[in-house]
Amino acid sequence: MPERRAGERGARQRLLEALEAAATLYEQWLGDPDRGREARAYLEGRGLARDTLRAFRLGVAPPGWENLVQRLRERCGEDVLVEAGLAARRESGRTGAYDRFRNRLMIPLMAPGGRVVGFGARALAPGDEPKYLNSPETPVYHKGAFLYGLDQARRAAGPRRS
Repeated sequence: MPERRAGERGARQRLLEALEAAATLYEQWLGDPDRGREARAYLEGRGLARDTLRAFRLGVAPPGWENLVQRLRERCGEDVLVEAGLAARRESGRTGAYDRFRNRLMIPLMAPGGRVVGFGARALAPGDEPKYLNSPETPVYHKGAFLYGLDQARRAAGPRRS
């Protein structure tokens, strides 16, 4: 039994590392002069300051089918990217995986303590459907047990009084 728990912890850790690596890439792409231009314009139009973008770790998934997969395949492994909800398997007998999120504003979903467990994503191009796309249920993200911004709200509320 202890070996199984250690294996589960290791698998969970690999998912969390892949999600963190994805969040970092999405943040970098938002700051990129070309890849992030459209998303930055959208965010500026909504009145969001750069400090807010950084505080909530907003990013962008650029257009294209394999931006994230190509960058993280070797580091994380395709199976981990799929299990983390970052990629999907190709169908029709084709091999490989493709990015789940494309041409979207990326909002990391952070558990208390700051670990990225998934993403909410908003389409940037008019007519792209669905307009909002969230991470699927994974071993580290359970939609019904997650409240967005809880960690930030707790910090803003200050220390608990008894």
